[in-house]
Amino acid sequence: MIEERIIELNPHWSKKVDWDYPFHRQVFQRIWSDFSAKPMAFLTGPRRTGKSVILRQLIMQLMEEKVAPTQILFFEFAPRDSLETVNEIWQFFKTVARGTEKRFAFFDELQYIDGYESLLKEIYDNNENLKIAVTGSLSLFYKRRMEESLAGRYFGYRLFPLNFKEYLTLIKSPLANTTLNEKAAIQRAQVTPLDREFREFLSFRRLPETVGLTLEQTKVYVKTIIDQTLTNDAFNYFAINKPQLILALFSYIRDNNGGEISVSNLAESCGANVETVTKYLEILEIMGLVYAISNSPNPIVKLNSRKKYYVSSHVALLEPKYDFNTALGFAVESYVLEQLLEQGETVTFFRHRQKEVDFLLPKKKTGFEVKYRLNYDAKDGKVFAPEGFEVKTITALGPLPACLFLE
Repeated sequence: MIEERIIELNPHWSKKVDWDYPFHRQVFQRIWSDFSAKPMAFLTGPRRTGKSVILRQLIMQLMEEKVAPTQILFFEFAPRDSLETVNEIWQFFKTVARGTEKRFAFFDELQYIDGYESLLKEIYDNNENLKIAVTGSLSLFYKRRMEESLAGRYFGYRLFPLNFKEYLTLIKSPLANTTLNEKAAIQRAQVTPLDREFREFLSFRRLPETVGLTLEQTKVYVKTIIDQTLTNDAFNYFAINKPQLILALFSYIRDNNGGEISVSNLAESCGANVETVTKYLEILEIMGLVYAISNSPNPIVKLNSRKKYYVSSHVALLEPKYDFNTALGFAVESYVLEQLLEQGETVTFFRHRQKEVDFLLPKKKTGFEVKYRLNYDAKDGKVFAPEGFEVKTITALGPLPACLFLE
């Protein structure tokens, strides 16, 4: 019975609950600061990055603000649920949340419901005193559908794997409050212990639940998540006729992290048509497993059809093709890209003949070149900058250390 599931998922209706989570993701405060506004909060991101936890933390925050527990609904959807499930949940909640007080509905993993947009729109438009929060893993696909059906009715928040500051906070490290002195010698002494922790963080501490696991346990855990994403989530939501191809494309990008890809060449090499390869690459992006950026100092102008593809940093070191230090350098590139995307930046790259820059922010006329190695010296060579851009070099120990990037 749907009523039994609802009651089970809402223990706060009948008793005091204490969802005691060790810390808040940084995006939590941004969501909470917007929570008094009418538009829905829509949170997307890969599996196990903390979306459901954030919803429960919002519920705890509301109850601390003296919102009556019965005015707050939480429901986690499963693949077997349908559009009628959403309607039944809403009708039941209305019998629980009575009166004129503001109501709050938290819908977790709503991507499983085909055609949810029209019903969500109806609920939103006909209930002025209601705040809705939604999570889903299929960020880009959701964004398109939400923009088509729910334009102007939601705020979007994109969740990535842990950043380094969050990780240090989670493990209660005294390094979390480290600041840099301008003098190079003191700066290097301060950054060195941070960089050691940063290497472990990138290696196998990118997801909240990996803290406390061994390296081998983490590998099994992350592999399980990837398998679930590629074999369950993708197949539940997309028409995938060649399952081995999407797995092969993901492995190829992971093995060639940050490499340029020509879709036509890739399609030819794997014996598939361009349309199928393009579709599957897009699905990998939608699932939050890879990121693609174009080669241009102008995001509107595409210099060619080739793009650079990066794997998400939480899987970059899972089964490295290269030696550890080389693979770590590529993982840092993924991490830097994620940090820029998390800030809402439009990111491209630049490569022409022998001149290149890893990441450009066209709107800010700023660029970043990643040279993550302990022995890097700025005297090794001048970093190229496209006309009108300022390019900064991200290194291991400074002056712009990767471990403190965007802190």
